[in-house]
Amino acid sequence: MKKNKLLISIFIIVAMFLSYASITTVAVSAASNTYEARYAQLSGEARVVSDINGTYVGFVSNNSATRFTVYSASTTTSASIKIYYCTGESRSANLYINGYLIQRISFPITGWYNFSYYKVNNVCLNSGYNTIEIRGGSTYWAPDFQKIVVDTPSSGVTYKAINAQLSGGAKIVNDSNGAYVGFVNSNSAIKFTVYSASTTTSASIKIYYCTGESRSANLYVNGYLIQKISFPITGWYNFSYYQVNNVRLNSGNNIVEIRGGSTYWAPDFQKIVVYTP
Repeated sequence: MKKNKLLISIFIIVAMFLSYASITTVAVSAASNTYEARYAQLSGEARVVSDINGTYVGFVSNNSATRFTVYSASTTTSASIKIYYCTGESRSANLYINGYLIQRISFPITGWYNFSYYKVNNVCLNSGYNTIEIRGGSTYWAPDFQKIVVDTPSSGVTYKAINAQLSGGAKIVNDSNGAYVGFVNSNSAIKFTVYSASTTTSASIKIYYCTGESRSANLYVNGYLIQKISFPITGWYNFSYYQVNNVRLNSGNNIVEIRGGSTYWAPDFQKIVVYTP
């Protein structure tokens, strides 16, 4: 009898552990696609070079260009582009996305034929096909280019407020408008445990909320105050979202916390959706 009770206790503990793990260690993946420069559309003096150092595009002189056509499954403002290049001297290039100049890049010296990458974050891509173009300037040469790697965010992972850790006056409300967390008053908090597959500084968080009056809250990530948010009025029970970009998440589990202030109430909260690159 004692043996059976012991086995039942062990089973319950293991089941509780697995249940907790399934909530807090949800893996997030992102779409990563490589586009080689030799297959891009070239203009001006830009041309493919193939030698003992591999195949790449060189001679990107004034007004020459390397144009890539890349795909994004959805519209995003937090894509990133790694531009693989080499240069033995100070060189620059202009990065265009869908015809718009995004950045003039001064590439650090790597040494000729020693390819490294320069990363551009928070790039806006439309849903479907996009044009990424690297152009030499009118008075300067660009480096040699090997490829670009485009990372677009995942579809996002949803964390419901009703499953979060609540403190202070915050409590779950379940009525005809659904289940959400309300009464986030002074020093109350909603704490989410969210997972990131790797360390990133370009995660995005959509906070779904509703409020019929001007209300604010403080967003903390891993104990650090990220932003005091003044939420636009949506009307009570009309849930919308407020998006925070360029959030740093560590590899593994992270704590995302929404706190009411000492002198103000926060809105009602439904969920957060976390996007990682």
